[in-house]
Amino acid sequence: MAKRCTIKYQKGYNAPFTPLNFTLPADYYCDYIVKGMFDETIISYTVEEKYVFTIAKYKFVDGSSVVYKMSLQTGKDGEGTGGRGVTLELENNKKIQKDALVEKNAKGPTPIYNTEFVLTEAELELLKANKIKSFTLFKTQAVMFDDSANTLQKVIPCLITIK
Repeated sequence: MAKRCTIKYQKGYNAPFTPLNFTLPADYYCDYIVKGMFDETIISYTVEEKYVFTIAKYKFVDGSSVVYKMSLQTGKDGEGTGGRGVTLELENNKKIQKDALVEKNAKGPTPIYNTEFVLTEAELELLKANKIKSFTLFKTQAVMFDDSANTLQKVIPCLITIK
């Protein structure tokens, strides 16, 4: 049975499909990475799937440091006005827990909860090997659809190795 994959048709938007007798190139997901600069000291490598996640590698130009950050969003009715605490539940039933601020934006018809946090190398390795099944932002639970989880898992090796 063919695996589902996505085609990137506009920055940040993907369309899932199931190809027949087709194999993606090994570096296919590396093309999702967008390179940018903060002031003149930090290079950013970012992958965004709108309204779901952003993952980024920030590299200091002088080579002194590299930081990986992830942000998550969910548009879902939930409890409270936000708070602290993020849990990622992986397909191997392990969890990544972060003490990150979760903010609620209630300006639209559906509240949007979002957060941003730093990932350690060990957490990156877990995410590289295991898809996210679901996540909790403070008290608001959300499922990460397989297409988004697959994209996230496939871009992580590219982010780690990009120079």
